[in-house]
Amino acid sequence: MTGFNREAFLRSEIARRTKERIDLYHKTGSATPGLLDNMRIAKDFRDAGLDITSVSELKHIAFDRRAILPMLLDHTIKARDPEVKLELISNLAIKNAPPEVGNVLIDEFRHASGEREQEMKWFIACAIEAIAPQHVVEDVLELAADPRNGSSRLMLVATLAKLRHPRIVPLLMELLQDPDLTLEVAPALARHQVVEAIPHLEALQDDERPGVRKRVQQALTRLRRVRDRSRTLPLPLDDSTANFI
Repeated sequence: MTGFNREAFLRSEIARRTKERIDLYHKTGSATPGLLDNMRIAKDFRDAGLDITSVSELKHIAFDRRAILPMLLDHTIKARDPEVKLELISNLAIKNAPPEVGNVLIDEFRHASGEREQEMKWFIACAIEAIAPQHVVEDVLELAADPRNGSSRLMLVATLAKLRHPRIVPLLMELLQDPDLTLEVAPALARHQVVEAIPHLEALQDDERPGVRKRVQQALTRLRRVRDRSRTLPLPLDDSTANFI
């Protein structure tokens, strides 16, 4: 998934679906509880000085999200409608987010349930990846290792590529055996410079999926460069050698 703006994706996709519901409301006068909740929350933001009629319009406004972060977090926690919650979560994907944002996202991921559980987890994982909160690395490790989390594990693995923890590399090597995760595991191993993964990645060069083959080849290129560079580095001098200089 590397190569596109995940923050923009989160906001544009959710906003498109919300606009469809608002258009239907204006045409028919019929509104779902979720849409009414959306409008109620939007009013709170208007009272705070933001000129919006729907939560999804937040993406069109240039403002410091940190200025309304307590309100964003509060409504994210309390929202019950999946669309409303996703709209709010998409606005939490901010750079250098304070710790409480990561805490809320992890909690929302753990509590996602119902018919749209996997969709919710995917969007939340995208937001987690966007901010890559180091302080919840153990949570991300746990969630990425759990097969019940479905395709959202791809984004959790992508998050681990940005974090540091002694358990990350062993988990990535383990997850490399899962073909559904190769797309993100390969670049994560390269980013952590796991030269030991080279033979395992070489075995995946003929994967039938073009996207996976490309990611694997890119990872191999990077890891071989790291390996070759380490081979050319001069050996450190020990005490006996130093005496002759």
